Amino acid sequence: MNETTERDVITMPKESKQINKEQDQLAKDFGQRLAYLRNRKGWSQTEAAKRLGKSQSAYSAWEKGDNVPRFRELPLIKELMETTYQYLYGETNEPHPTSNKDLEKKFEEKRIREVLGINDEEAKILGEDRMNALYSFYRFQLAESLEKRNQKKDE
Repeated sequence: MNETTERDVITMPKESKQINKEQDQLAKDFGQRLAYLRNRKGWSQTEAAKRLGKSQSAYSAWEKGDNVPRFRELPLIKELMETTYQYLYGETNEPHPTSNKDLEKKFEEKRIREVLGINDEEAKILGEDRMNALYSFYRFQLAESLEKRNQKKDE
């Protein structure tokens, strides 16, 4: 006699479903990056878990994307895996950048691509030389515009 009526069913708003999908994808991406770093070190999941003070099942859940580490655990992960927060968060594909300057340049170029509406696939199609020409042109135009704006402020 327990009939479920339409009123009794709670549905999640579409926006919430989209956020959950995005969070799930971020967790899976984080897990793939963590597994990649662990494999580069030649560690088993058990060994990585021990070094991080976690159980093997908790660590495994991170790599599978079923769970993510707590914020306070990230500095130790970053240090043990010898990587950057940017790599762990998926902001760069360089697990071990050569310098902060190189990393800053890559972030600036990513921001420029976003401003110009160029996705990663389009950037690959355009090629490195054309992308460098676009970056240079953008930087030049921005610097020139800022200089003109500053001159107007001084007047």
